[in-house]
Amino acid sequence: MTRGLLLSVLCAALSATPLEADVLPPGSRGVRHELVLEASEVLDGWTLAATPVRGFGGVTVIEPGVPFTFSSKYGTRVYALPAGSPVADEPDAVRAAASAEGEIPVAEVTSTPLVSPLTGVVTTLRVVAIEDGVLTLEVAGERSLGVAGLEVRTGLLTGALALVACAGLATVLELARRARRAG
Repeated sequence: MTRGLLLSVLCAALSATPLEADVLPPGSRGVRHELVLEASEVLDGWTLAATPVRGFGGVTVIEPGVPFTFSSKYGTRVYALPAGSPVADEPDAVRAAASAEGEIPVAEVTSTPLVSPLTGVVTTLRVVAIEDGVLTLEVAGERSLGVAGLEVRTGLLTGALALVACAGLATVLELARRARRAG
């Protein structure tokens, strides 16, 4: 058992990116983060697919305007294949058939504090170029979603939480002042 543990620690230490636990931090809850690809002329003649670099997972064919999930933990990458070519079910086969590949330019949001109204995040990506074996993506926009898919304005939320915190602090100070007078 000790050898297995040492081997696991060694593999994690030598990994290109650190492994993350599949647990949520205390006082938080999960959030669903999806990506949407913007339609573009750059996509003409190409089919895009996403696969994880490590861990389990399959192949997702990416269609403009259709949300898809990704994982920062497992290192999802996007591959460009010539249009009309079949997309295999195995990530290794997709990697081998790809003409270009690229990284997703955003980190996955996986959790939020329990008091936050945030339930999901949708990031819109734009394909900038597909050339010389490189697929270049950029973030075109991002929306924070709350209950029933309504957009959350984080500035208003921050202001409201700050107001509640100030009111709580004022109440505690007033109670402390009254306790000193009574005692």
